[in-house]
Amino acid sequence: MSKLFIRFTGLSAGLSEHSSLDGEWAFISEDKSSIATGLTNTPDFSKLLNNNSELITNSNNVVVIIPSDHILSLTCQAPGGRPSQIRQALPFIAEEYIAGDIADLHLATEKISPGKPVRCNLIEDSLFNSWLETLENLGLKSSIIISETELLPIQKDEISVLLDREQVLLKTEEAEAKIDRDNLSIALSQLKKDQLMVLNGELTQKEAIELSHYNIRYNESSEGSQSALIVLAKNFVQGKSYLNLLQGKYAQKIQITGTRKEYRLLGMLVVGWASFVLLASITQAIWTSYNATELEGRAERLYRDIYPQAGKVTNLKRQMQARMATARSGNQAADLMYYLQQLATSSVGAFRIDSLNYTSDRNELTAELILTNYEMLDAMEKSFALKNVQISIISAEQQEIGLRTRIRLNKQ
Repeated sequence: MSKLFIRFTGLSAGLSEHSSLDGEWAFISEDKSSIATGLTNTPDFSKLLNNNSELITNSNNVVVIIPSDHILSLTCQAPGGRPSQIRQALPFIAEEYIAGDIADLHLATEKISPGKPVRCNLIEDSLFNSWLETLENLGLKSSIIISETELLPIQKDEISVLLDREQVLLKTEEAEAKIDRDNLSIALSQLKKDQLMVLNGELTQKEAIELSHYNIRYNESSEGSQSALIVLAKNFVQGKSYLNLLQGKYAQKIQITGTRKEYRLLGMLVVGWASFVLLASITQAIWTSYNATELEGRAERLYRDIYPQAGKVTNLKRQMQARMATARSGNQAADLMYYLQQLATSSVGAFRIDSLNYTSDRNELTAELILTNYEMLDAMEKSFALKNVQISIISAEQQEIGLRTRIRLNKQ
């Protein structure tokens, strides 16, 4: 599926409904062929958004790349402990490297592993908010926002050099920077390495002479000088892991909606029942039977909390269906059960259901799931398409426990 890449090249031009982006855009397909490119402050960009409104409604199809000169990249060595403890300590460690107040900065990290250094990116809250609000005013929402240098490939003991008109992006295993091209020789001398990999074109004759003492190689996939955004986007679709700035308070959230308290509580009950169905379908081993019994007990307790006058529970699924049928006229309960059946019988593999919410007025089910990776999410989209169920991906964020995803299901 094609993705829209937006690369900021300057600050937001205001936060009104007429906000514009100072940057460039590109449509890149999964086979890494460039479909279209342009600038964001031109009529072509507005036409692009209008003609692809359905595609960009899915935030996973919009990737935002921000200038690395607005990002402070650090590698911090935190004391041992659980990931949650390390995460709490990181702001105090990072504060030693900044001149201002850490409270004015947003800190995002890669996956935290106890005992290992943690790579961090910091950006001013006010600046980050201005870009997010400008995107929102243009009707755009992205599930991943990353720094330019995140998308540069790196090799051990080598400096990656991305030529970008009058500027250059540099990256090593230890450092990254964005500099004016005139200062390339000076900047490289500070990195203390003698291997260079040049991307997006070739060095000028003057640069080649100044850097003749380096062992220089050109990226094999380079197709001559082109837009640096194309190079960055093609690197992104290779599917590697990148440090996403949408973490913490900026992690995408969904407002839980519902017309009746009964349905919100019932969603909790259904989580237990649906988890039981999924677990039971994975294996018939003894440990699964034990977990299923535990989940059934939890589901029954939730059922009795919702319906305290309920008598003996003999068949939880049937009694739940009967309660739902009387709670709403028409076939709303049947629709909910249909959605749950499609979710429980999905063939994408094992996943976790964190929450479910059924909105009867719109006849739609919202689910928060923990998947393994983006490939499983793509497989789920295809699976529901074959079942004539429309799936809308509201958000997706890679976390330590897996890919936290929120989806919305509607009947086609």
